[in-house]
Amino acid sequence: MDQSVALARISTALLHPPVSQGAGAFVSTTGVDLQGFLGNVSAVVSSGAVTGSMSLIRLQDSDILAGTYVDITGATATDITTANQTRAIAVDQRSVRRFLKFAATVTTGPIVVGVTLIGYKTYIPS
Repeated sequence: MDQSVALARISTALLHPPVSQGAGAFVSTTGVDLQGFLGNVSAVVSSGAVTGSMSLIRLQDSDILAGTYVDITGATATDITTANQTRAIAVDQRSVRRFLKFAATVTTGPIVVGVTLIGYKTYIPS
């Protein structure tokens, strides 16, 4: 196969494994490098058992992995207040800085939540 042809396939990254978060917890993930992703990427937030709520659900970006992350304008989702809810936040990777992470606040808790990043990533077939 011609190695100069780059293809795209769905790629996922676990931003935050499903875990119970207590009241007042600031949920923040490690940054994910968006290099190689094409177009839109989506963070899918899924809740399990909910005794309280999660608010200020958003994506943040930075130029470097260990840098200062700031909120991405418009990259937010509505509060999670009941069990078994899903929220998706999509951004065009070309319009944000290289590293992306998820952030939210557990206003009352606990709440079980997990976050997965989904997008198309380039690869060279072998």
